[in-house]
Amino acid sequence: MTQWMEILRSIVDRDVPAETLEVDEDDRPELAWWKCKKWTLRIITRLFERYGSPGNVTKEYQEFADFFLKTYAVGIQQVLLKVVDQHRRGQYVTARVLQQCFTYLNQGLSHSLTWKQMKPHMQVHVPYS
Repeated sequence: MTQWMEILRSIVDRDVPAETLEVDEDDRPELAWWKCKKWTLRIITRLFERYGSPGNVTKEYQEFADFFLKTYAVGIQQVLLKVVDQHRRGQYVTARVLQQCFTYLNQGLSHSLTWKQMKPHMQVHVPYS
Protein backbone atom coordinates (compact mmCIF):
# COMPACT_ATOMS: atom_id res chain seq x y z
CA MET A 1 0.00 0.00 0.00
CA THR A 2 2.79 2.42 0.89
CA GLN A 3 4.52 1.96 -2.46
CA TRP A 4 1.25 2.43 -4.31
CA MET A 5 0.42 5.62 -2.38
CA GLU A 6 3.93 6.96 -3.00
CA ILE A 7 3.53 6.39 -6.74
CA LEU A 8 0.17 8.18 -6.73
CA ARG A 9 1.59 11.05 -4.68
CA SER A 10 4.60 11.41 -6.98
CA ILE A 11 2.40 11.52 -10.11
CA VAL A 12 0.42 14.45 -8.71
CA ASP A 13 3.60 16.16 -7.48
CA ARG A 14 5.49 15.82 -10.76
CA ASP A 15 5.82 19.03 -12.76
CA VAL A 16 4.15 19.16 -16.15
CA PRO A 17 6.68 19.95 -18.92
CA ALA A 18 6.80 23.57 -20.02
CA GLU A 19 6.15 22.62 -23.65
CA THR A 20 2.58 21.67 -22.72
CA LEU A 21 1.91 25.41 -22.40
CA GLU A 22 2.42 25.67 -26.16
CA VAL A 23 -0.75 23.62 -26.69
CA ASP A 24 -3.98 25.59 -27.00
CA GLU A 25 -5.52 26.01 -23.54
CA ASP A 26 -8.76 24.32 -24.59
CA ASP A 27 -6.80 21.21 -25.63
CA ARG A 28 -4.51 20.96 -22.58
CA PRO A 29 -6.90 18.85 -20.45
CA GLU A 30 -6.62 16.15 -23.13
CA LEU A 31 -2.84 15.89 -22.80
CA ALA A 32 -1.57 12.68 -21.21
CA TRP A 33 0.13 14.63 -18.41
CA TRP A 34 -3.13 16.17 -17.23
CA LYS A 35 -5.19 13.03 -17.77
CA CYS A 36 -2.74 11.06 -15.67
CA LYS A 37 -2.96 13.62 -12.86
CA LYS A 38 -6.75 13.74 -13.14
CA TRP A 39 -7.20 9.97 -12.82
CA THR A 40 -4.60 9.72 -10.07
CA LEU A 41 -6.44 12.37 -8.08
CA ARG A 42 -9.71 10.58 -8.72
CA ILE A 43 -8.27 7.39 -7.19
CA ILE A 44 -6.77 9.21 -4.21
CA THR A 45 -9.91 11.22 -3.53
CA ARG A 46 -12.22 8.22 -3.84
CA LEU A 47 -9.99 6.17 -1.55
CA PHE A 48 -10.06 8.93 1.08
CA GLU A 49 -13.83 9.47 0.78
CA ARG A 50 -14.90 5.83 0.83
CA TYR A 51 -12.30 4.04 2.92
CA GLY A 52 -9.84 6.47 4.53
CA SER A 53 -11.99 8.91 6.41
CA PRO A 54 -12.67 7.88 10.03
CA GLY A 55 -16.23 8.60 11.03
CA ASN A 56 -17.47 8.17 7.45
CA VAL A 57 -16.77 4.45 7.08
CA THR A 58 -18.47 1.29 8.26
CA LYS A 59 -17.00 -0.60 11.18
CA GLU A 60 -15.18 -3.03 8.88
CA TYR A 61 -13.08 -0.17 7.41
CA GLN A 62 -12.47 1.77 10.64
CA GLU A 63 -8.98 0.34 11.21
CA PHE A 64 -7.97 1.08 7.61
CA ALA A 65 -9.45 4.59 7.82
CA ASP A 66 -7.38 5.37 10.92
CA PHE A 67 -4.28 3.96 9.22
CA PHE A 68 -4.90 5.94 6.01
CA LEU A 69 -5.46 9.19 7.88
CA LYS A 70 -2.34 8.85 10.04
CA THR A 71 -0.08 7.44 7.34
CA TYR A 72 -1.02 9.04 4.02
CA ALA A 73 -3.58 11.84 4.29
CA VAL A 74 -1.27 14.66 5.37
CA GLY A 75 1.46 13.88 2.83
CA ILE A 76 -1.04 13.81 0.00
CA GLN A 77 -2.70 16.95 1.31
CA GLN A 78 0.64 18.81 1.22
CA VAL A 79 1.07 17.93 -2.46
CA LEU A 80 -2.48 19.07 -3.24
CA LEU A 81 -1.94 22.35 -1.43
CA LYS A 82 1.12 22.83 -3.64
CA VAL A 83 -1.02 22.27 -6.76
CA VAL A 84 -3.64 24.75 -5.54
CA ASP A 85 -0.86 27.26 -4.79
CA GLN A 86 0.53 26.82 -8.30
CA HIS A 87 -2.89 27.78 -9.65
CA ARG A 88 -3.03 30.75 -7.25
CA ARG A 89 0.31 31.97 -8.62
CA GLY A 90 -1.04 31.87 -12.17
CA GLN A 91 0.40 28.55 -13.33
CA TYR A 92 -1.88 26.47 -15.51
CA VAL A 93 -3.79 23.68 -13.78
CA THR A 94 -6.75 22.00 -15.47
CA ALA A 95 -10.17 22.63 -13.97
CA ARG A 96 -10.73 18.93 -13.25
CA VAL A 97 -7.40 18.55 -11.42
CA LEU A 98 -8.19 21.63 -9.37
CA GLN A 99 -11.70 20.31 -8.60
CA GLN A 100 -10.32 16.96 -7.42
CA CYS A 101 -7.80 18.78 -5.20
CA PHE A 102 -10.61 20.79 -3.60
CA THR A 103 -12.71 17.66 -3.09
CA TYR A 104 -9.85 15.94 -1.25
CA LEU A 105 -9.05 19.03 0.80
CA ASN A 106 -12.72 19.44 1.69
CA GLN A 107 -12.79 15.85 2.96
CA GLY A 108 -9.81 16.64 5.17
CA LEU A 109 -11.53 19.57 6.86
CA SER A 110 -13.48 17.25 9.13
CA HIS A 111 -10.40 15.58 10.63
CA SER A 112 -8.31 17.38 13.24
CA LEU A 113 -5.06 15.86 11.96
CA THR A 114 -5.48 17.14 8.41
CA TRP A 115 -7.15 20.39 9.49
CA LYS A 116 -4.19 21.29 11.72
CA GLN A 117 -1.88 20.90 8.74
CA MET A 118 -4.18 22.83 6.42
CA LYS A 119 -5.10 25.70 8.75
CA PRO A 120 -1.87 27.74 8.30
CA HIS A 121 -2.55 27.82 4.55
CA MET A 122 -6.03 29.30 4.93
CA GLN A 123 -6.72 32.99 4.91
CA VAL A 124 -9.60 34.31 6.95
CA HIS A 125 -11.44 37.33 5.64
CA VAL A 126 -13.52 39.10 8.27
CA PRO A 127 -16.34 41.13 6.77
CA TYR A 128 -16.55 44.74 7.81
CA SER A 129 -19.42 45.59 10.12
